Amino acid sequence: MRRRGGFTYLAPVADRRADERSGWTTALPAALLAVALYAVTLRGTFVWDDRFIAEDDPRLHDAAGWRAYFHEAYRPGAVDNLWRPLTSLSFWLQWRVGGAAWALHAVNIALHAGASAMVALLTRRLAGSAAAGIAAGLLFATHPVHVESVAYLVGRAESLCALGALTSSRSQIGRNMMAMRGWARATFGIAC
Repeated sequence: MRRRGGFTYLAPVADRRADERSGWTTALPAALLAVALYAVTLRGTFVWDDRFIAEDDPRLHDAAGWRAYFHEAYRPGAVDNLWRPLTSLSFWLQWRVGGAAWALHAVNIALHAGASAMVALLTRRLAGSAAAGIAAGLLFATHPVHVESVAYLVGRAESLCALGALTSSRSQIGRNMMAMRGWARATFGIAC
């Protein structure tokens, strides 16, 4: 991104490619640390709400059960009536390929690694400093507030929302907001 006369425009293709390469060096440390830190959860199993949402829900084991997630609650009969179709569909898809607890935990780790990388990239874009981006990404990856959303399978909803919101925010920083507002709404709405 470059500014000229008060207007923001995309840099030439060669500059954007160099920026993308340096983006990897900013994002990768946070993502790798998140994976290393939470790899221990791969040995985890189904606990508490995981049993109802990610293991015993009859919709997970029905080949046509995915349709129900668009009009039924996250946990039918629950007091809160949450509706989380993207999270539910991700569990359903994983049950189509086996549904092993370690695989479900691996997806949670990957989502957290992605969110950590996006924090690094967003901070880099906002601060204009790769060092600030790396520091923010590492802090996000290791902050104890994320333990429940990564180790607990039903915490996937929070990781999906974070990843979608961060990706949407990063994509909009420095862009023409009027031209991109529909895309921003769509990505944020799908994630949350």
